[in-house]
Amino acid sequence: MNITRAKYFLIGVVYSLCTSSIAQAEAPGTDSTTLFHIAVEGGGGYTRPISTHPYSSHGLTEGGASFLLRVRWGSSNRVGLALESGYLPVSASHYTTDAPGIGSLHVDAQLSTIPLLLLFSLQRYGVLIHLGAGYYRLRSWVNVDNETTTSTEWDFGVSAGVGAVFPISDNVGIGAEIGWRNISEQQISLVSLAVRVSWRLVRW
Repeated sequence: MNITRAKYFLIGVVYSLCTSSIAQAEAPGTDSTTLFHIAVEGGGGYTRPISTHPYSSHGLTEGGASFLLRVRWGSSNRVGLALESGYLPVSASHYTTDAPGIGSLHVDAQLSTIPLLLLFSLQRYGVLIHLGAGYYRLRSWVNVDNETTTSTEWDFGVSAGVGAVFPISDNVGIGAEIGWRNISEQQISLVSLAVRVSWRLVRW
């Protein structure tokens, strides 16, 4: 994905959703179910890469347990905005190799990312769809015979997902979702399955 185009697209989506939210809030006769709220969402599940990555295939394991944390605000059943972070594993490699003149070397390597994204969501009839963009803090960790090297960088990326929400009280809901994330500058794509809990803090 062209990064410049993606950023212009993000600005356009922000403007459209924000103006839509304001119009709904000011519209006369708005049903009480569209009251605005602030909610916190947390969850966990499994994330797996669906594209190539920079690590060797020796002893490779892909993906693993992941978690997410969101702060969401907007109308309770229409459009909203959210900030998302969490932890997403990409891959890990553990193997032993023979190096000429040195002998056996034990290698451990891990690649993971922490997202910091702005999401735009549409929720209706218990179904939640979200699109977002932002930056991913990509961290690589390599240990060769107890000598460790780490590196981190921020890369632009996008996100999309769909899920279902089931209220269990006025302020608490539980749901499941499937998400897709793409770290554009590294050409890494991930798919996630997660169970999440939503807790509405404030509404007006």
